[in-house]
Amino acid sequence: MSKRHLKRIAAPRTWAIGRKSDVYTIRPFPGAHSLKSGLPLQLLLQGAFPGLTAREVRYMLQRQEVLVDGRRRKEKKHIVGLFDVVALPALQKQYRVMISKTQALSMREIPPAEAEWKVCKIVGMHRRNARETWLHLSSGRNILVQKHAYHIGDSLVIRLPGQEIVSHFPFQKGSWVYLTAGNHAGKLGIVEDAGGSANKVGVRSGDETFETLKKYTVVVGKDQPAVGGVKA
Repeated sequence: MSKRHLKRIAAPRTWAIGRKSDVYTIRPFPGAHSLKSGLPLQLLLQGAFPGLTAREVRYMLQRQEVLVDGRRRKEKKHIVGLFDVVALPALQKQYRVMISKTQALSMREIPPAEAEWKVCKIVGMHRRNARETWLHLSSGRNILVQKHAYHIGDSLVIRLPGQEIVSHFPFQKGSWVYLTAGNHAGKLGIVEDAGGSANKVGVRSGDETFETLKKYTVVVGKDQPAVGGVKA
């Protein structure tokens, strides 16, 4: 049986909330992201608009449109995670959920054209039959494809709100990656060494070259990064 409450002191590090301002905080419903990699829609909106009360958030969700990945969401406990697109049509603003250098999830404003797609990492796959393969993505999505050109660790750009594949970014030397955890979280870099270890990868970000875990990387481009507004 799952818990219906969550103490602030035990909240994941990715939640930018006060740990001692109160005892409890809101727990998200199970969804496309895990508790560690996502946070409730209410906390995300309150983090983007300081001073917004829980009552005002409920008003926004019930009376106005709040879109997550192109679909309207009315539940304050809906879990939102990395690279999800949050749109507020009443304000004519769109945001992408990114991670900061302190590993906290937050919304970053993006142009309208960027709100039509999102990057998803392939975290698993299995054959349905000799011709078709299921791809399991980091955002909880599953896509059935008929070609076998994809591998675990690659990324797909999908069109929202559907799941049409727009682009494929393979994990290889020279690819642009976004770091989601570790000491370099929130940075963009270029893969320098993709085959030295099964678990680690060499990355160059600006003038700095370092080694990080492969699971901390998400491929976001080939010749240039598809995710804008992030410094290398």
